Amino acid sequence: PPSGPTAADMTRRAKSSRVTPDGRLLSTWASEDGITITPPSAADVKRGKPYHRIVYYDGAGTRRFASGGRTFQDALDALPFVRKRMEAQLSREMQPVSKLVDGFLTDHGLSPRGWSKKHQSGQAWLMKHYVLPAWGETPCGKITAQKVKELVFSAPTQGEQRRLRCAISGMLKYAYAEDWTTQEAASLLKTTNLRRKVAESVEEVEGRVCL
Repeated sequence: PPSGPTAADMTRRAKSSRVTPDGRLLSTWASEDGITITPPSAADVKRGKPYHRIVYYDGAGTRRFASGGRTFQDALDALPFVRKRMEAQLSREMQPVSKLVDGFLTDHGLSPRGWSKKHQSGQAWLMKHYVLPAWGETPCGKITAQKVKELVFSAPTQGEQRRLRCAISGMLKYAYAEDWTTQEAASLLKTTNLRRKVAESVEEVEGRVCL
């Protein structure tokens, strides 16, 4: 028989000394590979959002977050998914945007019904004339809100800006869903000046297609 505690014994002891009776973590927990789980704050609990937070770093060294559920066990159960996502992101985030565009156009984004020929043609045109010349060789993980803003406003008219923004929005949603980037589309498109200049003319489109 083993002379010391097993890994399972050690895990049970750690968990029993770190959690409340209802399963919430009392202090930050760290895994051996650098992922941390932080407990909900008193303010989070008061707001009715008693969720743990998983903190990790992507391939570019940027701090990222994922929901860890209401209990420490929920957060532990989510770690395999987080690690799998990290591995996928490490490889895909370094790929050039041109590869992302190929996937986006081939898969018709995230549309469950596919695209019409007209929409396919329009998306391909916008990618060819705007996205690829500006970002073609840029690693997917290096797309920033500033880059998005500059590209959208490089279009000559507000109507063209609207169409380009919608196309970029669709591409970024696809990129996040397919692990080309760890950044959600909303965070990359959430630029006050951009929204103020475009939103008045695209309110209807914003509700149907864009963010």
